[in-house]
Amino acid sequence: MKHLWFLSQSPFDWNALDGAGEYNDSLASKIRHRGGTAPTPGARDVLPGDWKGDPTERGRRLWLWWRIRVYELKDFLAFRIVLRLVALIQPSSASMERVFSQLQLILFTCGGNVLEETLESRCFERCNKNDFPLA
Repeated sequence: MKHLWFLSQSPFDWNALDGAGEYNDSLASKIRHRGGTAPTPGARDVLPGDWKGDPTERGRRLWLWWRIRVYELKDFLAFRIVLRLVALIQPSSASMERVFSQLQLILFTCGGNVLEETLESRCFERCNKNDFPLA
């Protein structure tokens, strides 16, 4: 299994990726149309007409680099699981909203003079009533 540092330092042909040729041709056409200036104003340290100055194209090519490493070369076997857990699964506030709803119901039923331990145990019991069956 290869290390990430080694792979990031090894030479890679960024222009051989899918869609890179079309992007380079389109960018060259835009530069000719604009009279020699690059359409990306934020690219100060990059040569005019270089894909590294376009954040969208840079992100797309980096994603393709990772996709090749993960799916085709299988260098990082756990990466697709980690990516799915970290980047693609969006956390939801629904569980916390349910807890606060149950807490409000307990406070309304028992009144405002409830001990903290009692409130905590009743809230735990109401929120987990179907999770731990006794039989």
